[in-house]
Amino acid sequence: MAHHAYGFARSDLADLTQTLGQLAISRPRLHVMAPHRVLYLAVRQATYSACFAEGEGELLLERQHMPLIVFDPRTEAIVQWVPRL
Repeated sequence: MAHHAYGFARSDLADLTQTLGQLAISRPRLHVMAPHRVLYLAVRQATYSACFAEGEGELLLERQHMPLIVFDPRTEAIVQWVPRL
């Protein structure tokens, strides 16, 4: 499983833009290398609640067909899998 951790250290929009740009570049190469694998975007639980659970974040994930892994950074446990919307 491949993933890209995402953490909103700066402004939400700037980080999201940068991350999706990196994914747009990486996805095709990763697909060629391992077409059977699914690329997940890993986000902190607080980030998911604040930015991806509804509204623009949800729309963006739907348009990008990006599944998520939501994790608790304190315990490093996966708390939710969000499939492709």
